Amino acid sequence: MSCANYKLIYWQYNGKRIMRIVHISYHFDEYVLGLAEGLSDKVSKKFIFVSNNSNLMDSSHKAGFHGDFIKFHKPRIRNMLKNIILIIKIFFEVKSFKPDIIHFQGEHVWFIPLRLLFRKYGIVITVHDVKSHIGEEKKWIEITQHILRKMSHKFIVHGEILKNELLDKHPWIENQQIHVIPHGPLTYYRLKNSNFYKEQENTILFFGRIHHYKGLDILIKAEPLISKKIQNLKIIVAGRCSKFGEYEKLITDYNKYKIINKFIPDEEISQLFQEASVIVLPYREASQSGIIPIAYDFKKAVVASNVGAISEVVDHLKTGILVEKENVNELANALCDLLICKEKRERFGEAGHKKLYSELNWNIIGDLTVDVYQSLINNIKL
Repeated sequence: MSCANYKLIYWQYNGKRIMRIVHISYHFDEYVLGLAEGLSDKVSKKFIFVSNNSNLMDSSHKAGFHGDFIKFHKPRIRNMLKNIILIIKIFFEVKSFKPDIIHFQGEHVWFIPLRLLFRKYGIVITVHDVKSHIGEEKKWIEITQHILRKMSHKFIVHGEILKNELLDKHPWIENQQIHVIPHGPLTYYRLKNSNFYKEQENTILFFGRIHHYKGLDILIKAEPLISKKIQNLKIIVAGRCSKFGEYEKLITDYNKYKIINKFIPDEEISQLFQEASVIVLPYREASQSGIIPIAYDFKKAVVASNVGAISEVVDHLKTGILVEKENVNELANALCDLLICKEKRERFGEAGHKKLYSELNWNIIGDLTVDVYQSLINNIKL
């Protein structure tokens, strides 16, 4: 994904001192845009947002998010020269701005030299994944996480369960350093394509990049059980997978599936979610998921494994159904329940949408994030 970095100038908010904040991110563009929206009422409108994804910038204007943009191209991670040049550019951007705090989104290996250059600033990191996903464990990622966490003052995670995981993994991190702030709505996809698409009967959507931990094989194994109760079942699998042949071997009836094995353009995402009857996340493990806020934004009920902090976002039997991970029968029964009962899934979808814009809205998240910055300035000696 694109490199996204932006500066936000804090003048005065709720009578508190002026704060100057720089955000730096190599991923999570849609999330960063939402956070910027949540912070915008609390800061001066003068800021710099750096990203090589011009489409995201265009859509930000539709959401009422305005500002001057600077775009940095994201080099390949192993291109030493281009990454060093990028680091130098970012360094001078930050130095000229003279921030109080630097906020890193995620834990990219090239954040380490940036952190060494920015020793005099307060550091906040949003930890999107406390540990690597199953099948994606790499030693250099573990080392990167350890170094950056050692050099940071405050941490933001998206669930109480994740806070406990972070404390267990790094006993030297103190409880008061970690702040739990929910993942906000990703309205970008709805704004990108405002067309209306009718829900397609008996359609299950599995969306996102396909890796072992996402549990697509579990859904495929559940399909024959679902098909016994549901006629004209259609499972949409939308997302890129380099080893899809491993999953094809498990499919018993290819007519039940629509496979979209590619990067899904932003314009197509709205249609996929609107046409789905239910969204499924049969994960083996996860920290949290950006798919759930998208589902809620389109008023869709979800069926998800009870792993990570997902139970803090999916209210069981209110906004969706939580199932035991890797339990094929339980997954099949939950999906059949929602496919059979339209009233229930519509009720869950409405409840999810209400939850998204009451408990998980960006204005609340912006307030909580400002509190993190203020506590760092007030209580941490840098």
